[in-house]
Amino acid sequence: MNGSGMPRADFVTSLVLIAFGAAMLWASLEMPRFAQRNINPYSIPGIVPGILAGVNLILAAVLLARSVSRSGYRFGGSDWRAMVFGDGAKRLAVAFCLTVAYAVGLVGVIPFWLATFLFVAAFILIFEWPMVAAKRRWILVASALVQGVLVSAVVALVFQELFLVTLP
Repeated sequence: MNGSGMPRADFVTSLVLIAFGAAMLWASLEMPRFAQRNINPYSIPGIVPGILAGVNLILAAVLLARSVSRSGYRFGGSDWRAMVFGDGAKRLAVAFCLTVAYAVGLVGVIPFWLATFLFVAAFILIFEWPMVAAKRRWILVASALVQGVLVSAVVALVFQELFLVTLP
């Protein structure tokens, strides 16, 4: 999609993100608060998702305002087809499939650190491979492996040591 289509894509994306953020906020407000157990209100399960939902809503609203100011709400006949069947939509579908495969097929089946490593490395390789010259693909593979190791190590350590979450 060229630059002229970005306000339209931003408009649609912002609406999806607003709906997602609202659903996140609703779900976080529905989580138990444990007030009857005299638990500190800052340690309730829904506080982090609620904060993330609020940030998501604010940023989506900014994106919406920016796209509206650039007339992103105006659609022509071919705009919908390009958005639904274009390269961006295909990349989104691949990213969605990879994420579902990670969440449903890997996490809980194999150790978390390994699942995260495989997900990050595969994501990088799949999306960067077509853009790298054949002679330089070994650098991409090495970079994807290093990034996979670093991300999986940092995420695992942060969740286990900082958030005290037992990982699958």
